[in-house]
Amino acid sequence: MRLVEKNGLQEEIAARLARRQAEPQAPLDDLCSPRTLDLLASFQRAVVEDLTERTLAAADEADARTVFVSGGVAANSLLRKIFAAECAARGVAVFFPSVQLSTDNAAMIAAAAWPRFQAGEFADPVTLNASASLPLGV
Repeated sequence: MRLVEKNGLQEEIAARLARRQAEPQAPLDDLCSPRTLDLLASFQRAVVEDLTERTLAAADEADARTVFVSGGVAANSLLRKIFAAECAARGVAVFFPSVQLSTDNAAMIAAAAWPRFQAGEFADPVTLNASASLPLGV
């Protein structure tokens, strides 16, 4: 699935949500209609295929023979199924954490930030910058 197609799907979903907001009393059956569920499933598949293609392209470029899929997205059963099939077809080993350990990083960030928040230690929003290589415990 190409990024342009995924963006088109995102635009369609955004338009449908905007129309839905104009009708806040829409019946539940309408919200979960077969057409809506099909749209959601199609969006999920498009995202999973895009993630799989991009990851395996990066693995090919790096000549990697092993892929680790982690984070909250690793709990998605369709993603696991497609990654496993595509990796097997290409001779690439793939590993996933258990579903119970496939959590969003936001929980870990919040746990690390809580003691600083309680101590009143706040970053200066003017100088705050992201750093992907901070050691644990910093």
